Amino acid sequence: MFKHKHFFQQGISLLELMLVLCIAAVILVMGMRFYLDYEKSRNITLFENSIAQLAQALNNYYYGNCNNNNINNISVGLLEQQGLISSKLYNPWGSFFVKIINTNNNTAPFYVLQVGAEINAGGSSAYNFALANFIRGALNADGVPESG
Repeated sequence: MFKHKHFFQQGISLLELMLVLCIAAVILVMGMRFYLDYEKSRNITLFENSIAQLAQALNNYYYGNCNNNNINNISVGLLEQQGLISSKLYNPWGSFFVKIINTNNNTAPFYVLQVGAEINAGGSSAYNFALANFIRGALNADGVPESG
């Protein structure tokens, strides 16, 4: 009697295993890149909303206290105490600050309202400066020169 030898065996070959692992790695890398892009976009959006909220709160504070000679002593904490900030501020890279700058010329006082953020992501100063430039570009904001 003639015996037929099977060329295919049950199970998977090394080539099939490598192909499956490569496809899984590609899907994992694409997923991570998508997630990191999403997280960066989310952080910028929440950060931008916080800046806008601070600008509005500072504007409201200024118009409510513009006759006060001591208007320059302002902080984010003071705006929060007065109930001018309605939701939690978001800055994953550092803190916010607000200033009312009196550019007092002799004819009439002129005030500049400034909202800013400190960026310290825990990396090198070059990394923090690059991150600050990226955020500046995303927000179309004015920059402050790198210190140090």
